[in-house]
Amino acid sequence: MTTPPTSETHPQSPVDETARRRVPVFAALLVAAILWPLIEFATPIPEDSFPLSYFPMFSDHQRDTDTLNYVIAEDNKGHRANVPPALVTGGSNSMNLARKQLNKIVDRGPDAMKKLCRKIAKRARRATWKGFRPTRIRVVTGEYSIREYFAGNKEPLSEVTHVTCKIPRRRGRAK
Repeated sequence: MTTPPTSETHPQSPVDETARRRVPVFAALLVAAILWPLIEFATPIPEDSFPLSYFPMFSDHQRDTDTLNYVIAEDNKGHRANVPPALVTGGSNSMNLARKQLNKIVDRGPDAMKKLCRKIAKRARRATWKGFRPTRIRVVTGEYSIREYFAGNKEPLSEVTHVTCKIPRRRGRAK
């Protein structure tokens, strides 16, 4: 039969005693770090900051609708397709770049929108549309229900066409 270990047979090292003192301190600091955002949220004007955050971007009231500027290609029958970012920017396929460029142009007004629309129409003439033959380009601002959009309804609640441009015909092509 074996005897249970005692302090004489298994003396504790000083490291074990030091670690034992640190554990409650570490636990108290961890609990304080977890509760800190709640304390901050209770202040009259809470300040959200990294790394201790109560994430108001998720807890604050979100808008029901969003307004976006975009470019549409349409055919003679009224069928439409979103214009790819590369046709908006003149080369880059970055959606963010196209969105920023388009927002700046819309803010500049009708003359800037007409100029961009004509450029996009020329680019659209050379583009491949996979069975779709657009005849005009529209620069549009649409309002969407965020909830409905993500539920599958991609139709805008309202849409304002700022500018419409005809896509020039290709020259020298037989019909």
